[in-house]
Amino acid sequence: MLVEVGGNIGVFVSDKNVIMVDNKYEIIEEILMSSLSEITPNPTKYIINSHYHHDHSDGNRAFGKMGIPIISLENVKARMQKVTELYGGIYDFIDGFVQDKYPTEVLTIITYNSKLEFSEGSEDIEMYNFGSGHTLGDSIIYFKNANILHTGDAFVRYGYPYVDLNNGGSIKGIIEVLGSIAALRR
Repeated sequence: MLVEVGGNIGVFVSDKNVIMVDNKYEIIEEILMSSLSEITPNPTKYIINSHYHHDHSDGNRAFGKMGIPIISLENVKARMQKVTELYGGIYDFIDGFVQDKYPTEVLTIITYNSKLEFSEGSEDIEMYNFGSGHTLGDSIIYFKNANILHTGDAFVRYGYPYVDLNNGGSIKGIIEVLGSIAALRR
């Protein structure tokens, strides 16, 4: 895991490839690539966007142009094609923030609706959409053999959860999503 202000980036390293969960901001691409090269020389095979908020997916603007396939929920791709205003709620610094649409060449190219499964090396990776919670739908990424979850912002440790009510988020939904996440762990 690469820890950065405002969240983190999940990094799975197999014997041949890297799968990155979220990619933060376009402007940290060089720092991110340098950090990855200190971990492994393996190339990045896929990037997974846990959801469409800029602090998790703005790096698509750099990595999409490199030809790295990006995976997300179908509704995340649709949301990235629009200009959206985030809900501020208890976080004043977000209030009125407008997220621009993404250029076509950096949108996700592999999408799913409720569940996606694939393997990389000896790891089985499962991606779930448990419905509206933090946003209109977030990916919960489960590295099954390692029994590790990456939850994007569906689960946070910094304080109260942020629910983007402007963009399909739901307080009741986030409670249900957290219950579904808990049920995945063995």
